[in-house]
Amino acid sequence: MAIEGFLLTLAQIAVTFAGLVGIMIAFTAGNGKLTLSDSLRVRVIVILSIYIVLFSLLPLALLTISIFAPYAYSFSVVLFLIFLVIFFISQRRHELRAGKLVMKDIQGAHRDMAWLIMSLVITLNIVNLSPLLGPVQPGLYGIALLLSMFASGVVYIGLIAQRLL
Repeated sequence: MAIEGFLLTLAQIAVTFAGLVGIMIAFTAGNGKLTLSDSLRVRVIVILSIYIVLFSLLPLALLTISIFAPYAYSFSVVLFLIFLVIFFISQRRHELRAGKLVMKDIQGAHRDMAWLIMSLVITLNIVNLSPLLGPVQPGLYGIALLLSMFASGVVYIGLIAQRLL
C-alpha cells in the first residue's frame, strides 16, 4: 500500500529534520549555551521528530505481527493520541516553569500556529477513532503525522527567526 511508503518517508524526513536542528544550533550558538526560550523550542522540535519516527514505524511493525495486523492503525492512533495529550500537558508545564520573561520571547505567531496545528492533529485523531468513519483510516493517520511535522517546522521557523534575525 502507498501509506506504508509515505510513513517510511515521513520517518526519514523527521530524522533529517532533528539532525538539521542540531546542526543549526551547533553553528549559531555564540557562547555555547542556549537561551531558555531556544531550549524550549529545540525540545519541542526534537521530541516531535523522535515521536513522529516512532509513530510512523509503529503501524508498520504491528502489521508484521499477524495478531495485531487488523488493529495496527487503531492501536497506533490511540497511542499517538495519548502521546499528544501527555506532550501538551508536559510542554505547558515547562512553559509555566520557564516564567513570564522567557514566555514573552516565545510568544508570537509561530508558537500560536504550532499549538493550533497540534490541536488540529488531536481533533483529527479523535475523528479518526470515532465510529462515524468506520474503521480507522490509515490515510488520516498519515495526515495527522504530517501535520505534526508541520507544527515542528513552524517552531523551527520561530527558532530561526530568533537566532538569526
